[in-house]
Amino acid sequence: LNENIDLEFAFNKFGETIVSCDNTDTFKVDGRYNNRQYSSGTTLTCNSSGISVNIHSNSVSAAIKPKFDLAINNDLDVSVFGTIGINQWDQSETVLTSGSSTGFSDYSGHDPFYGIGVTAQKNALNFSMEYQEYDMYYDAKAIGTSISYKF
Repeated sequence: LNENIDLEFAFNKFGETIVSCDNTDTFKVDGRYNNRQYSSGTTLTCNSSGISVNIHSNSVSAAIKPKFDLAINNDLDVSVFGTIGINQWDQSETVLTSGSSTGFSDYSGHDPFYGIGVTAQKNALNFSMEYQEYDMYYDAKAIGTSISYKF
């Protein structure tokens, strides 16, 4: 937008989380599992072998990034920036029981995300590191780093 504010659009594939259990194994839930069927802290016992819970997360987002530039010397420029935006997210939760059944829940919505980062540029070489938190049904945190060279 200008030298102190950037506009960013992104697609994030947060990946997959898998929890597996066998007969008599136990795990505690946080109150969101299986479309909020169980309250937070409930201990569930697997009644079969080969059970897995798979959670997939994706989001599309738009953000503004206010930044503050510091010139350390003639060769090194450092920028500190914040990120605040909105993300449209989609998450799916699939429960697979080996040889018998499948359960599926889909969650989606719009929520804010925010973060902070720093870039350092020396001549044509650029280093960047950023931390972001995404509010979703199953929240996500991301750390990103990059190195680029402009020819």
